[in-house]
Amino acid sequence: MSNFQSIKILLIRRSDTNVRGKDFNDPDFEDLVESIKEKGILVPIIVRQTSKSKHSAAYEVVAGNRRFGAAKVAGLEEIPAIVKKLTEDEAKEIQIIENLQRLDVPPLDEGFAYRELIEKSKYDVENISIKVGKSKDYIRQRLFLTNLIEKAADFYRKGKMTDSHAVLIAKLSVNDQKSAMKYLKEEWELPTVKEFKKWINREFYHALGFQPWLKNKDTNEAVGKCVECEPDRNTLFGKVKEGACTDSKCWKRKMKKYVEHQVADFALKGIELLKVSKEYSYSPQGKVDEGIITRNHYESVSFKKKDRCKFAQKAIVAVDRDMGTFLWVCVDPKCSKHSSEHTDYKPTKKEKEQRRKETKKEKKKKEKEEEIIVKALNKVKWPLNKKTLDIMFEIILEGQGTTVLRPVAKRFGIAAKKKTSGGYSSYDWETAARTAAKKMDNAEKLRFIIGVMLERTWGNFKNKMLENLK
Repeated sequence: MSNFQSIKILLIRRSDTNVRGKDFNDPDFEDLVESIKEKGILVPIIVRQTSKSKHSAAYEVVAGNRRFGAAKVAGLEEIPAIVKKLTEDEAKEIQIIENLQRLDVPPLDEGFAYRELIEKSKYDVENISIKVGKSKDYIRQRLFLTNLIEKAADFYRKGKMTDSHAVLIAKLSVNDQKSAMKYLKEEWELPTVKEFKKWINREFYHALGFQPWLKNKDTNEAVGKCVECEPDRNTLFGKVKEGACTDSKCWKRKMKKYVEHQVADFALKGIELLKVSKEYSYSPQGKVDEGIITRNHYESVSFKKKDRCKFAQKAIVAVDRDMGTFLWVCVDPKCSKHSSEHTDYKPTKKEKEQRRKETKKEKKKKEKEEEIIVKALNKVKWPLNKKTLDIMFEIILEGQGTTVLRPVAKRFGIAAKKKTSGGYSSYDWETAARTAAKKMDNAEKLRFIIGVMLERTWGNFKNKMLENLK
């Protein structure tokens, strides 16, 4: 029920729940004031009656906060308004929908508005889609943004990442979002969406896609319930199977319990299940935490029985990537079938002779090369000539990665051009440095060379060099 009236501005108050138009200090608002002074209010505001007192505001603005504020600044005594009989919830709903139909609503605010409609006004994605004229996928994307942790939301609000980057982060758990933000902040340049998605898949989804305890009720109970995973994440984004992890930290904790459960289960059957790592280690015993055997102390064996040796044992990956997967291994260093130290092969007399000739030839080549190097070094004098510096510049550039070249180039004011290949974008710092070198004098080239050396040098050597250059 509604009716059109001209209401005294003194009887109207702004709404505390309307997020739009609380601070009127932008140029657009000033333009609105001038327009109202010239033409008046063209579109009536919407209000609801809140009081019948003569000494206090009797109406509250439901929609049109900015027009109401501009009318006050313009000096209007009355304002055209549509009076509606509305409850608190109905008024809030109108405010949200009216704001959402505007073009300048920030994505995060838009997402929270959709969420409020779902949680408080009993809307669903389809209803909202019809009401605001946006696709269901668009609504879901904005809803995902409301899941951002504060650091990620702040990063996004400042325009330091795109909508697509923000949505990818928002789909992660709180702990994984923290890891993703740390990765982004450590990068010199924002990775492409494709690159970032690949990193997320490798770091999180690769593991979360493998939860073997879900296949067996007893095993599921043995690993226990989730701790870090948030149960309320399911309200907006669909159901998650009971016992399934959505947080990599929680997954690792439960996977450790799964590994121990499998070791104990095999022990009850009289079988020793070895715990292994797919990473290499310098440990002479070949074991890390809790007796885990590292990759350099075992050989992988085929699952086919015919390929196994008499020393073959079943094992489970207990740390790092592929944790929880099974494999067969041989840990006997003297195994004739799998040990790299053991071989029955003996070279023939002809092969031995050929090896001797090749060794002799290689030795002569090295000796000649050494003579040339010594001769060249003896010719080096100070100050270095342009040709020597050019060669040194090329040598120092050769094989340097972006991590080294980018910070050095930036210190020298060198910008690199973006190149795209196979859907991936990168910056060619090596070419940029070579191009810049053509305009450098000898001193600048030497400074650039030392800059690369400093970037590659760590610890005491770097400190000593910097101290010496002061």
